[in-house]
Amino acid sequence: MAGLLAGNMLRRHQITILEKKQFLPENHTAVLRFRSTAVSDATGIPFDKVKVDKAFWDGERICSSVSLAQANLYSYRVTNGHIHSRSIKNLESEIRHIAPNDFVAQMAKNLQIKFGESCERPRQDHPVISTMPMPVMMKMVGWEEVPDFAFEPIWTVRCKVISPHCHVYQTIYSVCDDSWYRATLQKDLLILEFTADPSHLGLGNVCQKALEIIIGHGINGNHVHIETEDPTINHQPFGKIAAIDEGLRRRFILHLTDKWNIYSLGRFATWRSLLLDNLVDDIKHIEKMITNGCNYERRLTTY
Repeated sequence: MAGLLAGNMLRRHQITILEKKQFLPENHTAVLRFRSTAVSDATGIPFDKVKVDKAFWDGERICSSVSLAQANLYSYRVTNGHIHSRSIKNLESEIRHIAPNDFVAQMAKNLQIKFGESCERPRQDHPVISTMPMPVMMKMVGWEEVPDFAFEPIWTVRCKVISPHCHVYQTIYSVCDDSWYRATLQKDLLILEFTADPSHLGLGNVCQKALEIIIGHGINGNHVHIETEDPTINHQPFGKIAAIDEGLRRRFILHLTDKWNIYSLGRFATWRSLLLDNLVDDIKHIEKMITNGCNYERRLTTY
């Protein structure tokens, strides 16, 4: 999506997008919602403004707050052993902006995309914006100081809820073993996110139990008829990334720009955790550096 966003914002420069796959990848299957209208404004694609309610599942009940230990355990679980400050410490309802289900296809419309294009070695005769993962790019340009890149995959399960009729936007976090760590209900769409392959659990059964938790099925004798369509499962290899040495990260990005005329864009190319909202300003910075052609400006702004 970073490359498609850049293509939309830089159309006047006759952008060509190279995609290794033979088709438009749908590799963003987790929750796709934004904290601002920046991406919607940049692409001209309308988003739905909604109020999202949040809660925490401790294995027995839905809670409106989490302890410090629970927040740390959640971080430990979703990052495979790292404890960072997590947003689940704040479970207040928040305004979010929801992209349409065909957001990727809409962004790709009327862009010049060459599918099945692999790159053995980047060209240097004109500026290139790269969204390749930094480990791949380091190998491509022969960078010797390669660190240990720690990353973890995630799996997402998506299914449409037929019954009951849902008209809410809710997110539930969990630290229960062998289960989802985040469940999101976006009207009639249920999205479950896992740190391990949930196929062996039975996807239909997993969705049923998640909905029972969210809806309160069985509490005080309350029983709700739950029916869903067949769920689908997706695998994202670079689901979670761990930070590398900050000095090394910046040196490599600067090296790409100085020597190769490559501008790194996005979460994987710059190897940092960020929101897609932030990329709008990043693309503006890159365009300014390319247009100015100033080496000092490049060194001043190293992502």
